[in-house]
Amino acid sequence: MTADLAVPARQSAAAKAMVSEIIADHRSDASFDATSILDKHPELQEFPSVVVDLAYEEFCRRVDNGEWIEPDEFARRFPAVAAPLLKLLEVHAFLDENPDAFGTATGFDWPKAGAEVAGFRLVREIGRGGFSRVFLAQEKALGNRQVVLKICNQANEEAARLGQLNHPHIVPVHSVQFDTLPPFTLICMPFVGTTTMADLIRDGDDGPGPSKSIDWGRETYVDFIVRKGAELCDALNYAHRRNVYHCDVKPSNVLLATDGRALLLDFNLAMQHDHRSQVVGGTLPYMAPEQLQFLAAHARSTSAIDHRTDLYAFGVTMFQLLTGRLPYPTEHLDQNRSEAAHQLLDLQRASHDWRKELEQVVSPPVARSIAACLAFDPQDRPDSAAVVAQELRRHLTMVARSGRWIHAHRALLSSAAVILLMVASIFGVWLNSQVPAFLRHYQMGMVALQQGDFAQANQSFRNALDRQQDFREALLLQGWSDLLASREPEIDLETANALRDSAYRIFFRACNQYKCGESAASLAQSLAEMGQLKDAGHHYEEAVKRGLWNAAIANNLGFCLIRSEQEEAALGFLNAAIGLDPSIQVAHGSLLRLRRILVQDATASARQANRRGMRTVAMKHESSAAKHLQEALDQIQLMRQFAPPSAELEWAAANIFALAISAERSNGTNGGGDGECEWQEQLLAACEMAINMNLPPEQLEELLVLAPRLRDLEPFQRLRQTIQTPGEAPPLERIADIFPEVYGRLAIVEH
Repeated sequence: MTADLAVPARQSAAAKAMVSEIIADHRSDASFDATSILDKHPELQEFPSVVVDLAYEEFCRRVDNGEWIEPDEFARRFPAVAAPLLKLLEVHAFLDENPDAFGTATGFDWPKAGAEVAGFRLVREIGRGGFSRVFLAQEKALGNRQVVLKICNQANEEAARLGQLNHPHIVPVHSVQFDTLPPFTLICMPFVGTTTMADLIRDGDDGPGPSKSIDWGRETYVDFIVRKGAELCDALNYAHRRNVYHCDVKPSNVLLATDGRALLLDFNLAMQHDHRSQVVGGTLPYMAPEQLQFLAAHARSTSAIDHRTDLYAFGVTMFQLLTGRLPYPTEHLDQNRSEAAHQLLDLQRASHDWRKELEQVVSPPVARSIAACLAFDPQDRPDSAAVVAQELRRHLTMVARSGRWIHAHRALLSSAAVILLMVASIFGVWLNSQVPAFLRHYQMGMVALQQGDFAQANQSFRNALDRQQDFREALLLQGWSDLLASREPEIDLETANALRDSAYRIFFRACNQYKCGESAASLAQSLAEMGQLKDAGHHYEEAVKRGLWNAAIANNLGFCLIRSEQEEAALGFLNAAIGLDPSIQVAHGSLLRLRRILVQDATASARQANRRGMRTVAMKHESSAAKHLQEALDQIQLMRQFAPPSAELEWAAANIFALAISAERSNGTNGGGDGECEWQEQLLAACEMAINMNLPPEQLEELLVLAPRLRDLEPFQRLRQTIQTPGEAPPLERIADIFPEVYGRLAIVEH
């Protein structure tokens, strides 16, 4: 692992910023000398990735000036980073010698550091591939803010894929531009650092191991890798649910942001379920058998490539990060890509016990999960990335950690009786002498909470607070024990109200005692579930000010603002909720209902102004109605693409289509126009879907108020007479549950 992780992230970021300035200041200096710069700024040598950046900058400039450099000799000038630098130079040399290795056009004139491209000043090159260059850049129009600019020399679908992926562990896209002279695709992304998971890998005896610790959240190296692996699985699962497959998962494509998050990047080779490419890229050592079979001409179609392909590459990545080596040796692979694919396939077909090797590092369940990812047959791999993430997170619990100690020392336990005795005694000693009593009760409360035993959870958290009064996590989770219990379907109304009131009082105390986002959001949630939406809105706002921001908070604040008749502010927060999580049903439902109200209000105001002869005012209201209607129609497309279907959402869509029909008639159409016919078809389809999900057919009567001419449509009348199977459509909640986010912040307590 690199020394960058042994120092605070902000120091590393400052060092990288300094190097960016140095490179920019020397952009016209042909005799750029990394060694001289490091001698002048010795403090930079504490950051290996910064040293690599400086050395690579010198190498590129000298090569661009026509000088031939021996990579091995050049790398030896920088002994502390010789291994990663040499790997980078080998990739550089391969791409120069094989410019069409990935379908790249030869002789392409790439821009260089110091140039200006489409409003961006290129500060320094930080990466390259067969058909792209990646630069640290400054965006002039926005005060020279630092960004990452990926320049591709061909039409590129990466931005379109990333644009639909809004997730905390996927690098987002600021903007996309197309420049025709020369033909570039420019993808602008935020700059969040240059350290990747590949920086954690070292060859030889100094490789990663469970005994190595890093100063990153006080975790061991293995726990850090497992946690980042779970975050990577979250990102993959999010992409897979949207039918996007990355197809090039590897350590160098997982960025470690300065705030510690793992961020999946480089979706250039990604595929979509409904848009199959006949070009398979990727990095050979991380490729799944189905990818290699295509490259080796054993398969004529990419149809076998799906989410399990990414799980295989994830398994290779985790195996390498945990053991310090790739599952299969690659140093003797043929230079021909197709022949190398044949060789790797032969290695993959052979029987391997990856689980046994991984169990030397991680718990057996995690070893089993990663080994399953490496299965040759996709059918034998885990069902989803979410399943793998769940298994990885179990590794991080306190009980699992104690079990791993026993597993690691199992050779000492020679008989079943001794095993049972040692387990009991070690666990008892560990509980009583190593962990304070208040933490033991806290952990017991966590277990009870996860099992749904809310009364026991409440008692355990109360016991923890009796022994440690200043215990924010226990206090808040005690309140959540009551609030969660109040939601149980078998609880009578009086008991539910008493539990909500108890939760409110606990959260009120926590909010006064701890000025944090979790306490404010928890108090807001209790108020919202008690129906006190105005007060709830104030506390949701306070939670945002204190740094707690996610889709559920944004939705709930938006809904509270609707009830406070602050529609414009509500629009902003509901839009933000969908931007943070396009699949959030409750926000889609609230936003469509709000836009329906805004369209109706603006339309009514326009009619009133027309009656009074105030045509200018009427035109303003008509424009507002048209704007809100178009935004609602656009949102329906987004909703159907990302949000799980529900009768209530389709019913909300049907109401919007009814308004569109009415608008067509108000604009002068006497019926039967193309626009009106389109909206009629959309409305009928939405109504049919809603009824199929148990919307009562008689409810369609309400649409006649918005579009009376629907009464004359025979298909509409048939839908109203649908004979429905017994059952009710489950209603959408208006308030999203923030507990998963709050729980995630409170579940980890430092010893």
